[in-house]
Amino acid sequence: MNKRDINILSVFGIILILMIFGLTRRRKIKVGQADILEPVSNAMSGQCVEPVFGDVTYSGYDCAGNFIDESKTLELGMQGCEVLLLQTRLNSIEPNQDILPENGFFGCSTKAKLTRVVGTPTISLNNMQPDEQTGFNEFRCGTQVNNYSYMDVNE
Repeated sequence: MNKRDINILSVFGIILILMIFGLTRRRKIKVGQADILEPVSNAMSGQCVEPVFGDVTYSGYDCAGNFIDESKTLELGMQGCEVLLLQTRLNSIEPNQDILPENGFFGCSTKAKLTRVVGTPTISLNNMQPDEQTGFNEFRCGTQVNNYSYMDVNE
């Protein structure tokens, strides 16, 4: 064996090791803005795998006055003011069952409630009914928040 043959075998060996390692490890799927770590076996089971979100916080105060893209399709793994508004709307539609934490993270609980209430696991905000379309205007400076406000203010 010459040096060229040894190099070729080494490359094939490394590729083989990486392939075996990749099949036994958990695969990483990018959805929206969050990384979901999903075991290969759960991919076929239909079971919701909770996304891993960063240390960002979203509140009604932070999102008030921000541009909200109501045409963006919201789905599992996304985060932001649009998701916070969706959670607020879902809680106002169904206030007595499975109250979502209004944190701006589209996790499994948000997906489950959205599927139950609207009938679909993804949605854009402009596809909601007119009576369901509340906003963050109540949190603008100088606006009083009362007991009839559609959303509790996060601290």
